[in-house]
Amino acid sequence: MATSTNKLIKTETIQKIKNKLSSISERVLQLISYFDSFDYPIKFNELQSLLDFEKNEILNALISLKNGNKISNIDGYYFIPGKEWTIRKRVKSNRNFRNSLPKILRSGWLLSHIPFVRGLILTGSSSKEILEKNDDFDFLVIVEPNHLWLCRTLIIAFRKLITFNFKLKNSKHFDCNYFLSENALRIIDKNEFTAIEIFFAKPVFNYDTYQMFIKKNLWITQYFRLPKRSKSIPLVKHRFQLFQTLLETLIKTSIKIFYRTKSIEKNLLSRYYSESLKRKNVRSFEEYKTKKSLTQIKNSNNTQSYMISLFHDYKSSGSRTKQRTKQIRKMLTSCAY
Repeated sequence: MATSTNKLIKTETIQKIKNKLSSISERVLQLISYFDSFDYPIKFNELQSLLDFEKNEILNALISLKNGNKISNIDGYYFIPGKEWTIRKRVKSNRNFRNSLPKILRSGWLLSHIPFVRGLILTGSSSKEILEKNDDFDFLVIVEPNHLWLCRTLIIAFRKLITFNFKLKNSKHFDCNYFLSENALRIIDKNEFTAIEIFFAKPVFNYDTYQMFIKKNLWITQYFRLPKRSKSIPLVKHRFQLFQTLLETLIKTSIKIFYRTKSIEKNLLSRYYSESLKRKNVRSFEEYKTKKSLTQIKNSNNTQSYMISLFHDYKSSGSRTKQRTKQIRKMLTSCAY
């Protein structure tokens, strides 16, 4: 009787271990497949930093997936079988990012002097240290409360000014896709895509503001671990704080004389809404408010829902070609999480 009971317990224990391994393997495969959509072979340390599993559990999952011919592994990179060429592509993109880092910091330095900017966070592909020749530098901008739309307008004016021809051809280094008020740092869209973007986001200006941003978005632990960013990472330095302060004082004084601050914000929101209606970017103010309000502005299309589908449809092989990757990257050009 005792022997049969022990056998039953042993069988149940083995089954639990198998089920856990299967669950971890599916999660690992999901991430590898997601990044494969961008021709991005992922490293073990990246998987480990993202997933809330033990090191041995992830290693066993990788071995199981490799034995099942679901993934391949070369030189520490994990990818979907048949896409060995993506390693070379990633190495080249990583090198291009490192070479472009001084330029990214210069862009951040310039943006940090725009009135009411209180923090800058690098997002998009460049936050993952991948940068191709014509890629933008994507920034999330944290703004002083009650100046969100005014700050966005100033940045748009700055981008047009530096192009000279007003065609925005040369403004890709100042692509600000998301604006958040300093008193409303929580991202509304809570999903895998948003969580992974927040995880990889890198502070460029004002590390303390970045920490506040992460603390307000602890919900990402529903999907991944919290990112570990130290102050040792490159940050914007040697700013002319006095220049920004003088500009802000001048603008605030002018506003007190001619307008109320909240009135300007509402007027700007209304004006941009009218433009969006003319361009048929939105159909109603309710739809517009889901993307833009007095505390947050996100420039996005329907890409986010597509990116979420990549997580859930990770077993599909429909996005395994170079052409499909180009299409996805093109879609992401105007996307903000």
